[in-house]
Amino acid sequence: MSDDIEMADIKVAKADWDSTPASIQALVLVLNERLTQLEEKLNQNSQNSSQPPSSDGFGKGEKSKGQPQQQRQVSETQAPRQVRKLTPIEACAVVEAGLPAICCQCGTALSGYDPPPHRHQVMALPPSVPTVNEYRLHPLSCQQCDQLTQAPLPLGGSPSGDGER
Repeated sequence: MSDDIEMADIKVAKADWDSTPASIQALVLVLNERLTQLEEKLNQNSQNSSQPPSSDGFGKGEKSKGQPQQQRQVSETQAPRQVRKLTPIEACAVVEAGLPAICCQCGTALSGYDPPPHRHQVMALPPSVPTVNEYRLHPLSCQQCDQLTQAPLPLGGSPSGDGER
């Protein structure tokens, strides 16, 4: 049986600990507890806490566990990934074929045709044309007192001129 006390991976002889004043012992115990809590907090990441993966920083998290990173191998015949489903060619308003004129590496003129090209589609919403309603509010003069009275806006007509959308 050992007569040592261990705190924060440091061994202290029991005789030394007993000869330490009570106020210093209390301070050491409090600081040891705070150190333990801070070390636990420091070792937290998105895998063992509720923190988002973005808080892990660079080089931390799942990839830093000593596992070799897999390199993505793309063959020449493999199609690039598609983010969304493409619209059929028949439904496209414009279809343009782009052919490179020169080699991007050496500058040699290129010729030929590539049957399965990479397809890139740009989708745009059609221009919005607002619906305009005009209300003609005629004023009429009273034959009794000559007061002009203008017709009120119908229900649904906004006094500001802005519609519901």
